Parts: sequence; structure tokens; C-alpha cells
Amino acid sequence: MFVYTIWFNSRDSKRNGELVQELRNFLKELKAKGFISEFRIMRRSLGFGPEGLGEFNVMVFTESLGNLQKIMEEIEKGEVGGHDNFTPLVRDFKSALYREVEE
Repeated sequence: MFVYTIWFNSRDSKRNGELVQELRNFLKELKAKGFISEFRIMRRSLGFGPEGLGEFNVMVFTESLGNLQKIMEEIEKGEVGGHDNFTPLVRDFKSALYREVEE
């Protein structure tokens, strides 16, 4: 299992609800198409956490690195909608890729 982890801040806090809904719609489409197995959208609580990581944290779970490549290809071809609906609302984007440690 691979976990693509994203941290970011909102460009306009008045539009946080819109940002989260558009991101959720995009990730639901990726899940429906079988590119990802699960996702989590989280927001920092009570200001607790490193400032450099951003207020929002998104974790996207996928079975293979190939699925991440397919997502990028689908976005480029316009086969997956919604990406352009939330990216303008994001600032301070950071990401990392983790893999599950097997026993």
C-alpha cells in the first residue's frame, strides 16, 4: 500500500468549504474509477502542529505506484474532472509518498 500525503493551506479561508467539497468530489471520482482505494481529508485542530506543513492534510491510499501514474495521465487527457476546481484554492502545497511497512 502506498500513501500519497499532501499538506496545504487555503488561499481564501472564506472558501474552505468549497475547497474541501471540490477536493472530495475529485477523490471520490478517482476511487470510483479504481485508481485509489481510500482517502482522508483532515484539517489541523486548535492550531496544533508544525506551521510548515499547512492547515490541511490529505492522505490518498493506492495499491501501486502505477495507479498514481495513471491518475496523472488521466488528468492530462481530461478524463478525470474536477482537478482545476480546487487547485486554484490551494497555496503552500507540499507532498510526500510513503509506503506501508510490512511485518
